[in-house]
Amino acid sequence: MFDLRKKKFVPPEFEAFVEDEGDGWQVSLIAHGVQVGGAVFPDDGTGAAFDLAKQVADDWIQTKGGMGERSATI
Repeated sequence: MFDLRKKKFVPPEFEAFVEDEGDGWQVSLIAHGVQVGGAVFPDDGTGAAFDLAKQVADDWIQTKGGMGERSATI
């Protein structure tokens, strides 16, 4: 017999997305499936804006939304 009950989708606790906005990089910070923060870093062509956006996203995920000690070194 098959178990036909639907499986409940459980989103990751903390996610971050970095998206190209054309003239900058946008970071979306997600907690429990809801966007709780974000930032846009203007791109000057050097790649520094992408690096900063990626660092913010990585910090959000690694500190589980804490943004504490790791972000203080940026």
